[in-house]
Amino acid sequence: MASMSQKILARALVKLNEMEWPLSKIVIQKVLYFIKTQGLPVDWRFEPFTYGPFSFSLSSELTSMTYAERLEIEGNIYSINDIAGLELDQKTSDAVDRAIDGFARIVDGDHSFKTMELFGTVLYCKRALESSLGEVRSEDVIADFREWKEDRYTDQEIQGALERLQKSDSL
Repeated sequence: MASMSQKILARALVKLNEMEWPLSKIVIQKVLYFIKTQGLPVDWRFEPFTYGPFSFSLSSELTSMTYAERLEIEGNIYSINDIAGLELDQKTSDAVDRAIDGFARIVDGDHSFKTMELFGTVLYCKRALESSLGEVRSEDVIADFREWKEDRYTDQEIQGALERLQKSDSL
């Protein structure tokens, strides 16, 4: 029997596919991280990694789905093959869709690698700092981001991503 996390992943893949977003590894990782931050019941643990928050267990789940021929992968892009039996109840499915639509609005439909890395990392830094310090300032998030990513992004890019996340009430 499929777990709730597997069903949420399947719904997210279908929704992203309907939106004509590429089912790339970075898009999947960052969108599913965002879904987790919105309180949906997924089991994956995300941690800081090269291009932002990353879940090894989510990566493993995608590999398992590929071996089971539910997904195919070519290069870095997945395609849906057969996800029958992984349907969600309507309430949870709608919650997944709302979370993904919210994320798409926050990034203004930009699913580029750079945008996924930037927004995923800003969100991770903000949430990690809040969990350890409580209230944090923008400067704290920028400093934490810089420790992780160094000079890959400007302060203005980091601040802009943080402001868009805050305006969306997703933090």
